[in-house]
Parts: sequence; C-alpha cells; structure tokens
Amino acid sequence: MATFGGSGIQSDHVDRAMAAAIGLVGANESLNRRHAGEWGFRLDVGVGVASGAVVIGAVGSADRSELGVLGDAVNVAARLVMHAGPGQVLMTGQVYRAVSAMLQSELTSQSAVRGRAGTLEIYRMSLLGGRGDLA
Repeated sequence: MATFGGSGIQSDHVDRAMAAAIGLVGANESLNRRHAGEWGFRLDVGVGVASGAVVIGAVGSADRSELGVLGDAVNVAARLVMHAGPGQVLMTGQVYRAVSAMLQSELTSQSAVRGRAGTLEIYRMSLLGGRGDLA
C-alpha cells in the first residue's frame, strides 16, 4: 500500500498514484520476462487506486506501534486490489475523472463494494497495446 499526500495537501496525488500503479505493473512484467522461465511460474499483480480523506497515525501500543492509514479510500482500494486481474489497474470514478485526459480507461461496472453503502463506479485502465504486448 502507498499513500500520496499523507503529510499535507498534494495537488497531484492522483497523478502520482497512477504513475506508481503503472510503474508497479511494468516492473512486475519486467521481472517476469527475466525470470519466469527459470522459475516455472509468473508473478501476477493487480492494483487498486482510490482517492479520499484518510486518517494517518500510530497504531498499537507504546512498545510496538506502526504507522496506520484508515478510511473509506483505504477500504475501497483494498477491495479493488482483490478484484484486479493480473496486470490490471482498477480505479474509482473519482480517480478516473482526475486522469481521464491522460489515460484510456473503461467503465467495468457500477457495483456494490462489501462494507460500503451504495454503488461505486469502477474503471479499468487500458495501457496502449494492452497486456498482450507485455506478456
């Protein structure tokens, strides 16, 4: 998990998140190209991107605490990751509208997300040439 803008308002947080998502998918594909033959399997990664208000702080006891991020955007992104196929980047409608001029995406569904009231627009990013060019 990664956060962008957690230490203050960052006007380009969505752009940074999408760049990280594309970089993650690309780095994974590069790793597979180099090693899948010797490993005998491929590593697959899917990414979920959501934007919204979150709470960041220390979670745990004074002896053992970790930085935690809580909020609807965190939960939605985690659900998107669970539904993302290999090499896919799924995003919410809010994220799509922020990057629609830069990336080609398609509405995959307007579905309910477990633990959340109402429906959510879910978009899948399409890389030029598609995943077939990366395999």
